[in-house]
Amino acid sequence: MSSHPLLKYIRKDCYPYLALPQEIYLHLQGPKLPEKPSLAPEPKKPEKPTPPELPSIPTRVMGKLKSAVSAGAGSIVLLAIIAAEAPFFLIAVGTAGVGLLLKFLYDSFTYEERMRDYRENTLPKYNQEKQKYDHKLKEWKNKCLQIEQEYQKEKEKATQEYERKVEKLKKQWENGLSLIINSYPSNLDVNSQARVGKLDMSLRDAIENKLNNLIDIEVTLMPDNKGLSIPGYDYPYTPDIPLKVISKINNQELFIDIEIDEPWFINKYQEKETCHTLGDNKQLNRDSFFNDNGWVVIRFSEKQVDQEIDQCVDFIFNVSRMIFQPKHRLCNQPPKDHQRWNSDTALDESRPIK
Repeated sequence: MSSHPLLKYIRKDCYPYLALPQEIYLHLQGPKLPEKPSLAPEPKKPEKPTPPELPSIPTRVMGKLKSAVSAGAGSIVLLAIIAAEAPFFLIAVGTAGVGLLLKFLYDSFTYEERMRDYRENTLPKYNQEKQKYDHKLKEWKNKCLQIEQEYQKEKEKATQEYERKVEKLKKQWENGLSLIINSYPSNLDVNSQARVGKLDMSLRDAIENKLNNLIDIEVTLMPDNKGLSIPGYDYPYTPDIPLKVISKINNQELFIDIEIDEPWFINKYQEKETCHTLGDNKQLNRDSFFNDNGWVVIRFSEKQVDQEIDQCVDFIFNVSRMIFQPKHRLCNQPPKDHQRWNSDTALDESRPIK
């Protein structure tokens, strides 16, 4: 399966970015698919039959030599004909040459008899063997075809079985998130005195203005004076904008912490002090705490909320849909990426004046 588009936003160097509970993160990575079945080696086919060897036609007799003998020619004439027609016999030396000459003479004078035997015996026997061979060849081809068809059938069966397993896992994956989400604790559990920023209110209002247009999800703005208590600490973690989102399709619930990050603030000494810098352990710990309690964290930069507030709202709604319905895709343009600042560049970032 291709990578889920939300996973692009699991990043720390650019806004907007997401911090997800581990179970949801793993779920969005897709189901663990079984390994594709390894193809069985092609079956060994039977040995191909060997065709019979075509017999050679008997050597045709030398016409001149036969005519000379029939006419009662003398030895000088015969030798002259032999010299003209088969000089290699005279060139050959010793008994080998004599043997070749005798064989030549024998083959020449027995041609008719050998040709008759070829026609009456040798050739019919070859034709019988050829028929047997043709029959065996046909059987061999049919057997090879049968073996190949059975092999392809087994391959197709294994492929279909694999595809059924994959489809079943995908359906389980698409329906399985409810078990994850509904297992988390809900709601904020303690009062908070955390300050509410002006852009926090602007984004809350923008979210509220679009609530009536939602069809597939129901979004509730939770109180901004509530937080999650931290064991061993007097003060809670307080979301900038806490949301409760319910899917109207399957009644799943999701809690989202919307954070708006500024690069710096004016401290009590009236000096600029950096915050939300890249690698800030406090922020990482905070996100992890919310994730461990089942909350999704969405972080925007202050600049994004100031300049692209509608895109930020649409992004929030789309993230919710894509978690509820893994097949859903972003249907609106997200806010432009904003590179995160570090401790050296934070003070160079401009801030909107409200």
